[in-house]
Amino acid sequence: MHFITETPMLEMWNQIRYLKSPMNVENLLSGKIQSNREQIHYNPIEIPKRSYEIASCIKQADEYYKAAETVGLTTQPLLQFYGAQSLAKAVILANSDKRLSDLQYHGLATRAKSAKDLNLRIAIQDYRNDPNKWKVEDEYAITNDGVFPELCKALGETNFPQKGTLIKFKGLISIIPDLSQIYSRHYNEIPHSFRIYRGPKINSKKQLEIYFWANVNDVLSVFPEFADFDTTKMDRHYDGLVSHDEMDSLSFGAFETDVIGNYRYLIRPLESGVKKSLIVLFSGLFILSNIVRYKPAFWMAEIEGKKSGSASIVEAFCNLAKRKLPHNALESIWNEQFRFDNGALFIGP
Repeated sequence: MHFITETPMLEMWNQIRYLKSPMNVENLLSGKIQSNREQIHYNPIEIPKRSYEIASCIKQADEYYKAAETVGLTTQPLLQFYGAQSLAKAVILANSDKRLSDLQYHGLATRAKSAKDLNLRIAIQDYRNDPNKWKVEDEYAITNDGVFPELCKALGETNFPQKGTLIKFKGLISIIPDLSQIYSRHYNEIPHSFRIYRGPKINSKKQLEIYFWANVNDVLSVFPEFADFDTTKMDRHYDGLVSHDEMDSLSFGAFETDVIGNYRYLIRPLESGVKKSLIVLFSGLFILSNIVRYKPAFWMAEIEGKKSGSASIVEAFCNLAKRKLPHNALESIWNEQFRFDNGALFIGP
């Protein structure tokens, strides 16, 4: 659905708040409301109970996000995470057979004993015990049982992290399309997401073509798999890659869109398998919420710019997450694309 509006955030939340009504949720799950969902819930006794649980999660998320707007960066990530978790639970309930009683844990942890191997546990404990080593970029989450793995499953992920896998904040922000420019500028590194100009498409020779707004050498540094492709230029601006042999799809990378321009990006999933926007943002907010709760002095020094300049990255992440994560959740519940913009046409790189 495409909404032309002067207040995209408000309209997005209007669509989310539609699901605060248990009856609206019940009609959606049972197929009485038009949507692109595949019906997976049929029990006439169970559906109303599930619908009430989803509506309750939506109501809580709404209040958490409203509360987050009333505070600054000192505590905002914590409130955003609670809101994100409520939305994640709603997505899981809508797209699986799980119920709220099955989702009692975050699915992410920070204790060293949660790591899957001894060397990792030792490294994490060493980091935890030495405040001189603490950096926002190195803050982390360890995958566990609970919301996180069930969210991955509900979103159709087939390659998600095993229990006990380490995920770092810097890795997460490196693959977020919307943050690619600030990431590149702040760290002087090539981000792991590249905006696509055209493609991928199959040409008349059955070769796969894909064109980027980025320099092809930067793309090759992140995706060495393209070394087997021919490089070409459409013109002085757009670099393209064309497969030597017949190919009908890319076997590597993943596609994501940004929230404002609706542009497509090719991203390099983390080694853990994390790639989908909702999962990335959920994990990042969990990491930041733990800093807020358990490392308040370190957090204050960071946001005041006394330790590093990473507060700018954190603020950009939080500003993005408060718009994009609810948007992702809305689309996942309805299984369709929602666009909210003011109708203005932007032309340029």
